[in-house]
Amino acid sequence: NNVSAGGGGRGPNPAAVGEAGGPGVSAGPVGGDRALLDPINLEQKTMLTASAIIEASIDPMFCINERGMIMMVNEAAIRSFGYTRKEFISANIQMIVGGGHAKNHDQYIARYLKTGEKRVMGKKRELMARHKSGKEFPIELGLTEILHRGGKVTFTGVVRDLSDQKHDKVELRLKHSLTLSIIEAAFDAMFYINERGIIQMVNEAAVKQFGWSRSEFLGSNISMICGGGRAPNHDNYIKRYLRTGEKRVMGKKRELRARRRDGSEFPIELGLTEVQVRKGEERSFCGFIRDLSKEKEQQKDVMRKQRLMAGILDATFDAMFAINEKGIIQMVNNAAEEQFGWTRDELVGNIISKIVGGGHAERHDGYLARFLRTGEKRVMGKKRELPARRKDGSEFWIELGLTEVRTEEGEERLFTGFLRDLSAIKRRQRLTAGILESSFDPVFAINSKGTITMANNAATKQFGWTKEQFLNQDIAMIVGGGHAVNHSEYIKRYLRTGAKRVMGIR
Repeated sequence: NNVSAGGGGRGPNPAAVGEAGGPGVSAGPVGGDRALLDPINLEQKTMLTASAIIEASIDPMFCINERGMIMMVNEAAIRSFGYTRKEFISANIQMIVGGGHAKNHDQYIARYLKTGEKRVMGKKRELMARHKSGKEFPIELGLTEILHRGGKVTFTGVVRDLSDQKHDKVELRLKHSLTLSIIEAAFDAMFYINERGIIQMVNEAAVKQFGWSRSEFLGSNISMICGGGRAPNHDNYIKRYLRTGEKRVMGKKRELRARRRDGSEFPIELGLTEVQVRKGEERSFCGFIRDLSKEKEQQKDVMRKQRLMAGILDATFDAMFAINEKGIIQMVNNAAEEQFGWTRDELVGNIISKIVGGGHAERHDGYLARFLRTGEKRVMGKKRELPARRKDGSEFWIELGLTEVRTEEGEERLFTGFLRDLSAIKRRQRLTAGILESSFDPVFAINSKGTITMANNAATKQFGWTKEQFLNQDIAMIVGGGHAVNHSEYIKRYLRTGAKRVMGIR
């Protein structure tokens, strides 16, 4: 039958393939040699090769008729969706349709056949698919229409599972005539070569990615796209594999350098498989190439941001510790090394309790476990003064600000703490207190409500109350001359008007 494999278009296709060897059709190079081949053998070989490539594909593939009935699936579809091949064949494709579209899927096909309106056909689209278990997962779908002689229509779809990552995994693998439209819908560059490294087939993505035309590719050696200084040795790599069967690249994913027509090189991820052929036939290989340029640039951007963040953290004067939910130190800054005396290597990977002072080190794991269990915030999100311990065993006062870092659901919880060394502040406080205590005159400190917050020794001697009796009492307790009852009003008036009747005056 004539089959039109046009990227989803309707109607006659000038690239239609007639019966092999029929009028108007010439047999092109197969296996690298130009020869007149028996039409039946050529067709059988083509279909066997196509089937092998489809079965070797990493991505699930489906072929359905115009009633939505599944005519063909590959092994990847069986693995991804959980059905057997027997359960798939002749069942309606809506069995794998998710996102609430299953019940309407037959109408979508009927509408397209009636109107030709391309809502999905020939495009890449993100949808939800349904596993046999009922679980739904995100996919990217590439859908192509195939027109047969007599007006019969079939549809071929290639599915990419987006569950793990939209920037990951190799995409589509296909072959020749019936599968040409599938190969052309692939997102990544595809090369099909024989055992001598001669390119037999490429897809449109390869043409766009590397800059050579399809005719320039076909019949040329695959080494033309090899970068990283490997081009001169590539034929030997193939020969070694054919001779020894040693799989250095075959069946694996590997990052390499590739070369464009203009000579520029770029990073790629290569997925290479051997296509199974009949015994005695020339061995063939199919490779899919993913351009990692954007991914590598994103990685560089992430690294730049990480270096910037590390630079900012190292520039701060306060010590910083990041710990996980087990209390294990994940990150520290320069100030932490300077303040505590340990090196970064000595701190990272160790328990945070090694810097905890005041006898709390042994109980610190219990504090963390209690917070994880109850969510009770005794320190979290607050500032608190605590004793800390240096490498030499000496302790000093710090102000701790502790927060929980927001992580993705299911990830290990993380906490970040900034520690300010209060040693200098405490020294100034002790100096100030010493000066006040040495004064011959009574000194009182009160707040805006008139409550005593500090009294020195001279005050206790002169007035007869102890410091404990003074603290948190109203200053009116020492006011005489009948002013005690009005003292609170004097303070309020000053705060309201700023009129200095006593303030700054003796």
